[in-house]
Amino acid sequence: MNAIADMTCAGLTQAYRNGVLSPVEAAQDVLARIERHAKLNAFLPIEPDAVLAAAKESEARWRAGARNCSPRPPRTPRTAPRWWCRPT
Repeated sequence: MNAIADMTCAGLTQAYRNGVLSPVEAAQDVLARIERHAKLNAFLPIEPDAVLAAAKESEARWRAGARNCSPRPPRTPRTAPRWWCRPT
């Protein structure tokens, strides 16, 4: 088993916060696992460049100590906050 793949969201968050793991490393691990299991044909088309670009943006936010924010997901009510944030 892969240690990154076995981590919970809370575990990943703590690893990012402590600098033990980065979002880029986690994304690279996921992409490698998808590639290793490509014969299963169990995934929608994957855009590795977009995945890694988003991971790099996330990594920059973690390194800057920024709040964990992401744009409002599509199809959410307009009354929902524009940004979904949690303090770090």
